[in-house]
Parts: sequence; C-alpha cells; structure tokens
Amino acid sequence: MLVFFKKMPLLFFLFVILVMSACVTTKRPLEQPVALEKKTQSESPKPNVSKDPSKDPSKDPSKDPSKDPRLDLVIQQFQRGIRLLAQDKVQKAKTLFETLRNDYPGVSVFHSNLGVVYKRLGRFEDAMHAYRQAISIAAQSPSGDYAEAYYNLAIVLREQGLFKEAETAYLRALSIDPDFQDAHFNLAVLYDLYLNEPERGIHHYQRHIALKKGADEEISIWIAALEKRLKIEKGQP
Repeated sequence: MLVFFKKMPLLFFLFVILVMSACVTTKRPLEQPVALEKKTQSESPKPNVSKDPSKDPSKDPSKDPSKDPRLDLVIQQFQRGIRLLAQDKVQKAKTLFETLRNDYPGVSVFHSNLGVVYKRLGRFEDAMHAYRQAISIAAQSPSGDYAEAYYNLAIVLREQGLFKEAETAYLRALSIDPDFQDAHFNLAVLYDLYLNEPERGIHHYQRHIALKKGADEEISIWIAALEKRLKIEKGQP
C-alpha cells in the first residue's frame, strides 16, 4: 500500500481527499421559481492531468504525497471556504478560493466554488468563466464531465436571460446524471416560466417528483395548471 501511495501524483491524492470532504460538507442548491440566493454545492474535484510535469513537484516518485504537509493545509482551507460561504462571508471565501485556485489550477472544485462566490458578488461573467473552467478541467479526468458544474452554469445563464443557453446546460447536466433531481426541477421551471414549452415542463416536473419519491402538493398544483393551459391552447374541453 505504501508503494502505491508513493506513485500517486499529489493532485490525484488531493482529489480523493476533497471528494470525501465535499460529500459531507456541502449539497447541491435548489433553485426556486422566484430566483433566490443559492447555497454552495458539492462538486467533485478532478485533477488536471495535462499539467506540465516539469512544474509539478509532486511528480517526484521519491515523494510520498500522503505525508506532504500541504495536504492537511489545503483540506483545512477548502473546508474553511465552505464554512465561510455558509456564513455568507463572501469576500473572505473569495480570497481563500482564489488562493487555492492559483496554487492548484488543476483542481476543478476550486474553480467551481469560485463561481459560487462570483455569482454572489454579482460578477456573473466571472462566475460563468469559473464554471466553464471547472467543466474543462473535469472533462480531462478519467471520469469525464460532471453534472454539477453544468447545473450551476445553467443557473447563472438563466438569471442573465440566456434561456436557450441555460436549457443546453441543464440538458448537458442531465445527460451526465439522468437522476439529477434539482436539474429536472430547474429545467421544468425554465420551460414553464421562460421558454413557454409547457409539455416539456410537465415532463421534468414529473421526473422531479418521481425522483423525490414522495408527493409534492405545490408542484402537483403547477402540473395541473399546465395541463389545463395545454387543453385550452389545443381547444380541448
């Protein structure tokens, strides 16, 4: 086992640790029909496998990354950044996540959480750029793209009035994770309120309810209203 750890690149080891940390400290945001501030979500960090080995000290095979003192510090900083966001201390979170991003540009979770920070600060272009960076880095990992970055990008696009682009991002998230409950809900809202496509809205509301595995009276009322609207539009009694 020790030999295995000695051969692991530092970024990969960091990736494993941060995945576990993210899963227990954060959750995906749920966007409401009326736009509300979103909580930070758990993006799975992915290493940038294309990083220049000559500039990465962790490529030294004699170094055991599991004993690298930077690991504990990075994990502590990451978890502190999540707490700062939860406490709405956005400027402090910005400073911390920008430092982590600059030190570890190949870890997508730092870019993605910076997207959360920039969005809260009203820096929407920067938020979209950060999410796209996270997507680009994740696409280079063995597991490929990840849904949460597309989901968060879609939220910003929708709030900027870029409805078709938001639709594309939500659909991309769902192509990666077909059971992404919140993405079904948000896409249903997009079709219902912004794109005037009630049939598609009904489909995604129903998928959201099915995945929720429990009745949702409010959404059931929305579905009934949409079905009534469709009948009127089609001239049905």
